[in-house]
Amino acid sequence: MPLRLPLVAITFIILSVLRGPLFGAEPEKSGPAAKGVDGAKAASAEPAPAEFGSDEAKPDGFDLNAAVGRLKSSKTTVHPNSVFVATERTGRRTLSIDYRWQMHPKASVEVRLVPSERAARGTTVVPVCFAGEQMKGKIQEKVYKCLDSAETQDMVESFTKDKMVYRIVGAKNSLGRAAVYVLPYNEGEEPEQRPGAVFLQLDAWSLGDHELSLDLPRDVFKAKGLLFVWFLRGEKVLWEEKVAWPGYGIEN
Repeated sequence: MPLRLPLVAITFIILSVLRGPLFGAEPEKSGPAAKGVDGAKAASAEPAPAEFGSDEAKPDGFDLNAAVGRLKSSKTTVHPNSVFVATERTGRRTLSIDYRWQMHPKASVEVRLVPSERAARGTTVVPVCFAGEQMKGKIQEKVYKCLDSAETQDMVESFTKDKMVYRIVGAKNSLGRAAVYVLPYNEGEEPEQRPGAVFLQLDAWSLGDHELSLDLPRDVFKAKGLLFVWFLRGEKVLWEEKVAWPGYGIEN
């Protein structure tokens, strides 16, 4: 006997087969494809990190007339635990930095002092990126020559590039170690007219894995003002901070 299905069952089967075309149903989509054009716009709406020098992120660092210190890196979210000025009983002032500096190869610290009157008006400055831009070839040899000499006697080497003078100083620091730093300033001026310093070979300035103690030369950093401080890995700026600098008064 042929199999007979009730009319209701036959109707249900036909509707199930034709459900998509009849009712316009489509498989559910997820992710950006489900959002169509609007979803694609939303996915790309998050802006890329702003480059130094753009409208979104003004540069902070050495205010140089020549483009010696081209800033190629973007800001990061890395920050030191602390940056402050420490004053010893002798009157010596050092810049103390609490940060895991040993994690980074080719690390350096750059400091630029903007006198109080200029800081009050506001100023735009950029770091010279010395370790990333200049530490190569004969210049690197000059740096190591000064560092090696510092163990027994102070040594100074200088060179000029793009109307900027770089004075490399090798000497014992306040920690009693042979150390080297660089004073960058405009050609035809003296370092105190544009006070700044680049600290290299950071192990000579360290009090451990986290702390750095940097000597700011008294004859260069005489004035009160605002210190711009950058930590660099090569030519990339990892973080920047600003610290009030009391200067060296007559009583000091």
